[in-house]
Amino acid sequence: MRNLLIYFCFLYSCLVSGQSTLKGKITNGGGEALEFAVVFLEGSQWAASTDQYGNYQISGITPGVYRIKVTHTAYQSVFDTLTFSDQNMVKHFIMPVFMYELMSIQIIANKLNQNNPFRYTLLDKDKIPNKNTGVDIPALLQNTPSLLVTSDAGNGIGYSSLSIRGSDQTRINVNINGVPVNDAESQNVFWVNMPDLSSSTQSVQIQRGIGASTNGPGAFGGSVLLDTKTIHQNPFITLAGSLGSFMSSKGNLALGTGLMNDRYYVEGRYSHILSDGFIDRAKSKLSGIYLAAGSVTQKSSLRFQIISGKEITYQAWNGVPESKVFGTQNDLQQHYNRNLGTLYKSQLDSSNLFSSDRRYNYYTYENQVDNYRQTQSQVSYNQELNKNLSFQATGFYTFGSGYFEQFRFDDTLEDYGFTGVTDTSGNEVLSGNLARRRWLRNHFYGILADVKGEINQEHQWQAGIFASNYDGNHFGEIVKTWFETNSPIWNKYYNSKGQKKDVSGYARYTGKMGNVFSLYGDVQLRKVDYSIQGLLDDRRIADIQKKYLFFNPKAGMTIQVSKQNNIMFSWAVANREPARSDFTDHIGLNSDPKPERMYNYELAFRHKGELVNIQTGLYFMDYRNQLVLNGNLNDVGAPLRINVPKSYRLGWESEAEYHLHKHWTVLGNLTLSQNRILNFEEVIYDYTNGFEVLVHPLGNTPISYSPAVMGSLEILYSPNKEMSIAWTGKYVSKQYLDNTGKSDRTIPAFHVHSLRASYVLKPKFCKELTFHLLIQNLFNRIYVNSGYTYSYIFGQPVRENFYFPQAGIHGFGGFEVKF
Repeated sequence: MRNLLIYFCFLYSCLVSGQSTLKGKITNGGGEALEFAVVFLEGSQWAASTDQYGNYQISGITPGVYRIKVTHTAYQSVFDTLTFSDQNMVKHFIMPVFMYELMSIQIIANKLNQNNPFRYTLLDKDKIPNKNTGVDIPALLQNTPSLLVTSDAGNGIGYSSLSIRGSDQTRINVNINGVPVNDAESQNVFWVNMPDLSSSTQSVQIQRGIGASTNGPGAFGGSVLLDTKTIHQNPFITLAGSLGSFMSSKGNLALGTGLMNDRYYVEGRYSHILSDGFIDRAKSKLSGIYLAAGSVTQKSSLRFQIISGKEITYQAWNGVPESKVFGTQNDLQQHYNRNLGTLYKSQLDSSNLFSSDRRYNYYTYENQVDNYRQTQSQVSYNQELNKNLSFQATGFYTFGSGYFEQFRFDDTLEDYGFTGVTDTSGNEVLSGNLARRRWLRNHFYGILADVKGEINQEHQWQAGIFASNYDGNHFGEIVKTWFETNSPIWNKYYNSKGQKKDVSGYARYTGKMGNVFSLYGDVQLRKVDYSIQGLLDDRRIADIQKKYLFFNPKAGMTIQVSKQNNIMFSWAVANREPARSDFTDHIGLNSDPKPERMYNYELAFRHKGELVNIQTGLYFMDYRNQLVLNGNLNDVGAPLRINVPKSYRLGWESEAEYHLHKHWTVLGNLTLSQNRILNFEEVIYDYTNGFEVLVHPLGNTPISYSPAVMGSLEILYSPNKEMSIAWTGKYVSKQYLDNTGKSDRTIPAFHVHSLRASYVLKPKFCKELTFHLLIQNLFNRIYVNSGYTYSYIFGQPVRENFYFPQAGIHGFGGFEVKF
């Protein structure tokens, strides 16, 4: 009996040693683990289904060659052939074609691909750095080519803006899923109204130059296209939080159903962000809501989306005097003496100036805040009519309402339209301390539709239309006085309306000539009707009505030199109307602001290889009547602009990605540019004896806020799939605060460094737990990245520079847990 038992044990061990185990993980192209995917060996009894983490295991496989098939109800099947001996195997599968992926039938009018002859950078969700820290979208994009970011509060939370190739944010077209985000009147983008938008963003494409025709306003310096339409296959709950310097914190909760019945989905997110800011009192209290729901089939999709943001930020837009940032105590005293009675009107103003450091904030009133809520709604329908024809239509509505409140020292009541005001004793009150609110309540709604077709695989066409209407109500009110009065002064002291109707259409052709040449042609026709009527905030009467008709053609060619290399060339024309402030600032002058025109030429070489990706080339942006920043701000911190007849931007722009080693990657970009105005004339006001306007011809001068050199370098180390560490350096050369080219009106060159790290765990209680750390301004540099200037004559020439200092070394740390 004992010998028989030994025999059977030996026989069993032989059988087991001749069998194999196959295990691995099934994910989709977006990296999501797929539950209920089935893996089986064709022609055999061996099969397994994935668990909630996408893992599978098949045991007892006898040696042989098998064809492996992986199936899922929402994906096309994946096949492979494996040879089994007596070794265990690990095999992961990616199901790349998501049959219900919206991008397969979604048309985004101005999104580019590798064959288009324009310059762009694409960041998918995993390549958007620092998105869990609570900083605004501009701060997340700051290391992309030719892009410069500014922050009023100095730490990237609150009011932030960006420029591309020196073009300010009013020239940069921003849209979410094809819907314009730029305010129709100011043409600006208020990122603070969309807190934590990055948490719901799947990809960002940054176009430089004019780019492709877009629905609505044409880009005049660049485009930032945000995509939030990716659908999650599986149910999910994500909880994230972070803490950082200056009492900064962020928390968000996101959840979704995944695809229910392989068709329906609902998802949402709530975010809350707090920060004291680097600048004194530059606090931010932000909250954001994202909701999306829809249904999808293989041929169509219907999607509803809401993005709502609420922001309360303490104003820091007055900047810091140059003498407090870079000067001596004597310089500060001289600045104070020059501005006593104008900037510094009270004892509190004076003590505030001398008691603070470079974090100085001019404002001291406790409710000197910007308080605004904006809600964007979209409903979009996509339909694949047949394999060669698809259609999309989107309706949108954006509602915004809010105000900024200001304390005013000893303001004249007549400036607010009030006369005969008396105090409680019956004495007339001519002036006094008060607080005012300036309101904006606006509605922006419209529709866009696109159709895309294929003549054959070599020739495609696309066309679209866009129509929108904007109604903006601007009004002001006095909400508090520091004097007693029996007279009513609470009515609206100004009330004006702006209306803008925008209708456009475009048509586009892309085609191939053999395997070498790809052609591109694009035309857009755009009609704009704009009016401003009523009483402005300075109580001037406005009656402005303007109509524009713009024709914007584009053409280009891509030459496929080899499988990995191509050369592209493009030519494009863009026209753009002035913004609201350009009109209101010109009231009373002899001429109205003129629309701008730009001719954009791009020439680039692109290499895409296994280890190295390179894009390098020249650009030339030739302007007529460009509206350039003149370095001054109006009384609410908005920059002022003037037309210059001829100007240009000429530059060389490069970016590269080098996979140095399986654990090391180096990414870098560099822009060298010359940005010039031809025959610029400086205007100076002389207040010595009344008011006199002096004009000084200066000839060829540099364009303000346009650095000649910008560059970024990142070294990324990933020792394994769970951990990554990245060091980043950014350099920006000297910028001029106005268009005179004078050395005493500059933003000094600066370079800053950051370090970020993340580590991913997969504990049993959740799908994934990620810890992240970010250290900004690693070497504690003292620098500024924006500012403004003004000059005048009062007995002698006076020049004042103001800057926006950025924080020294600071950091964020946090976590994200996925269930």
